Amino acid sequence: MSITEKAAYIKGLFEGLGIDKDKGEGKVLSAMLDLLDDLSQAVDGLEDVTSDMGEELDDIYDELEMIDEDIDNLYDEEDEDDDDSCGCGCEDELYQVVCPTCGEEIYLDEGTLGEGKIACPACGEELEFDYSELDEDEKE
Repeated sequence: MSITEKAAYIKGLFEGLGIDKDKGEGKVLSAMLDLLDDLSQAVDGLEDVTSDMGEELDDIYDELEMIDEDIDNLYDEEDEDDDDSCGCGCEDELYQVVCPTCGEEIYLDEGTLGEGKIACPACGEELEFDYSELDEDEKE
């Protein structure tokens, strides 16, 4: 039973008692029942509006999820296309080396590392790469 139905039921009980609405207590009870009727209709209206807003929020939430998925897919595709970390367009695996002199980050491919040394493009310091310890670790 809704609030409006309960208010109508109470009003029916009041009218069934045959209380005179023009005398003291009857006036008070009649005014209270009118107020109860108005309040119950207002609450029903608010429940309807709240229900409609809830449905609209659910729709908005669903649309936001789809937008979020689209954005995720867009960035995933860009990440797949941009496999190189240096931005040079090469597809070789790159290794990051930091120059101990100037702190410059240098990205090198396997072939350059295989040469064993390179001059730092920022400061000119010669960087040497020693793989002898790696070879010993692989043998063990």
